[in-house]
Amino acid sequence: MENIIFHDLDGNIIDDFNFVNKMANKILKECGSSYDFSIVRKYGLRKMMMFSDVPHLMPLILIKLKKELQKADIDAVRGIRESLGMLKEAGYQQVILSNNSPEFSKRILERNDLSEYFSEIYNVGFLSKGLSMKRLCRHYGINPEDTAYVTDECRDIRAIKRRSPKTRIVAVTWGFNSEERLRNTGPDYIARTPKEMSDFFISGKIFGSALSSYRNK
Repeated sequence: MENIIFHDLDGNIIDDFNFVNKMANKILKECGSSYDFSIVRKYGLRKMMMFSDVPHLMPLILIKLKKELQKADIDAVRGIRESLGMLKEAGYQQVILSNNSPEFSKRILERNDLSEYFSEIYNVGFLSKGLSMKRLCRHYGINPEDTAYVTDECRDIRAIKRRSPKTRIVAVTWGFNSEERLRNTGPDYIARTPKEMSDFFISGKIFGSALSSYRNK
């Protein structure tokens, strides 16, 4: 069985944090709030909502943000295309596992010329990433030990550890959660740049053996 890398889309592949932060602060200001949405990286969404000066409006603000995001043209994370290309060249199968609709995921990947790097796009809907990973592995006969998940969110890390504990987890620090928060959830690896993320796989740190056919080129 070949090794499969599952990628979160938001915050990992596409740089939507800056868009969300700018849009959220605009909406908050329109609601009379002086709150800075960017603290979500440090404290997480739940705490941010608890301590907001407009907590009763936060659910509506988040719904509006989600709608705006689905219509937006978001750029890819700087350097991610090169890293995805290296992983494809090294022979890894790469798959998108996202809460976004397949239509949005496909559109945003095509816009950033990233479609060629992914064999499949899976929309998990309202399911956790962990439960979705478990069901996908069972349905397609995939050994979880042959899988890895790359994400920028603590909730994904917790879900994968709970439902698919043999899946390797790579946390990336350029998305929605800070490195400190990510570290506290216990991922297997933490990548601070896209190149560091791809190097983890190519060097053999993730699945146990370096890909000599790639490294010797």
